[in-house]
Amino acid sequence: MVALARPNNSRGFTLVEVLVSMLILAIGLIGSLIGMMAAFDQNLGNTLRNEAVKIAQEQAEAARNMDYSLIQAIPASQTVWRQARKRLVKFTLNTARTSPTAGGYTYGMTKLTITVSWDQKKESHSYVLETIVRELEKS
Repeated sequence: MVALARPNNSRGFTLVEVLVSMLILAIGLIGSLIGMMAAFDQNLGNTLRNEAVKIAQEQAEAARNMDYSLIQAIPASQTVWRQARKRLVKFTLNTARTSPTAGGYTYGMTKLTITVSWDQKKESHSYVLETIVRELEKS
């Protein structure tokens, strides 16, 4: 019988080659995962900021639509809960009222400064909206 000769460069991968390629693949996947987590955090921050803007705008619109004499009755501090990503988030709403003056006259206007604050990842964030509400002249 004739023995067949085996070539030295047999086809296939060695165990070391497979392990090295798996390590390179794992490093790439971990990098992708870190990038996705950063994107999710940024998206959550944007979602919470948009919600804070909505809260401030709702408060400003409510003040513009109410009788001018009731503006001083707006509470200085309120807590608002909103749902973001299937969980409730606490927003703190602070309202400051000042009367802009020029030469000692107030002109029947009130400047509202609405500050909405919230916490994300142990960091405090805030959004400030300022508007002027004017008393309508009685006819």
